[in-house]
Amino acid sequence: MAKLRNTIIIIICMFAIAFGTLFYLLTHKIPMNEPTNVGNSSGNMVNGGYFCEDTSGRVFFKNNYDHNCMYSMNANESDVKQVTNMNVRNIGTCGEYLYFYMDSTNTSVNSSTGLNAVTNQYGPYRSKKDGTGQVCLIREYVGNINLIGSYVYYQLKGENLGTLERIRIDKRDKGHVSDEYIDPSSAFNGVIFYTGVEKNRDLHTLDTKGSFSSKQIRSGSSFNPIVTKDYVYYLDGENDMRVSRIPINGGKVEVISKEKADYFNLNDEHIFYSTSYSESNNLTNKVSALHAAKLDGSDDKILIEGIYSNISVTSKYVYFEGYKDKSRIWHVPVNLSEKPSLFNPIRE
Repeated sequence: MAKLRNTIIIIICMFAIAFGTLFYLLTHKIPMNEPTNVGNSSGNMVNGGYFCEDTSGRVFFKNNYDHNCMYSMNANESDVKQVTNMNVRNIGTCGEYLYFYMDSTNTSVNSSTGLNAVTNQYGPYRSKKDGTGQVCLIREYVGNINLIGSYVYYQLKGENLGTLERIRIDKRDKGHVSDEYIDPSSAFNGVIFYTGVEKNRDLHTLDTKGSFSSKQIRSGSSFNPIVTKDYVYYLDGENDMRVSRIPINGGKVEVISKEKADYFNLNDEHIFYSTSYSESNNLTNKVSALHAAKLDGSDDKILIEGIYSNISVTSKYVYFEGYKDKSRIWHVPVNLSEKPSLFNPIRE
């Protein structure tokens, strides 16, 4: 009788363990994304991935006022909340998760509260949108990262510049993509748009949905490509570093900006670009400024004078930094209804 009872207990324990394991796997399983999903607009990622808006209108951003840690807010800049206690970049989101690069170089002034507090951490991370459940996908100091489909693509530094690698969002599949140090920041429909690194600066595409096939879509020096559904915009080395565009599958080049640009970004209506000129060697009397123009280059106007960088665009605002002063953030409504002013996120 005792033997039978022990056998029953063992069977019950085995079923309990099996059920518990199954429950854990089901509740902790990371859902895969569609192959064409991307975590952020290519324009925002090319500018560092400092701002990212999800489909619900929640904006996640690098807070310059708190050691570059991640915060979130509504698109109208209300309901500001802290997300991480360490500095971040390359922010992307899909579904219920955030993807970003984080390290412990800087920590939040609020880190003593214990919110997601960790130390000596670095690498591409996944977390829930409130910052909980942080998981380091791979412990590496890497270059730019980007979420494309169900993989985080990242630049792995090496002796000869480096390579492009990827890891699946559940950490279960890590693989090599290219021997070239390709920047994965600009992606659309599962395709990376990039400029050559070692042999040339031509514009190329790399399809992530198949065998990583690459093809050239434009010859000539090109930099910082930003892709939309119709065009690829880029800094054109063949046209004095002005912003140009070509159809997404290649074709005739159109020069868009009136002046050479240092940084640029765009939305469905405007292109925003910054210019810089040396005061001691400016024979044209042009001024350093942030410009806005229609997507075809028309109606070009100066928004604010000065040298600015890292232009990010959300549904309500355009954000940018001073080229030298990275401690503050500026913003201007995307409809240009107000003049640019300092952005001061206040945590609620």
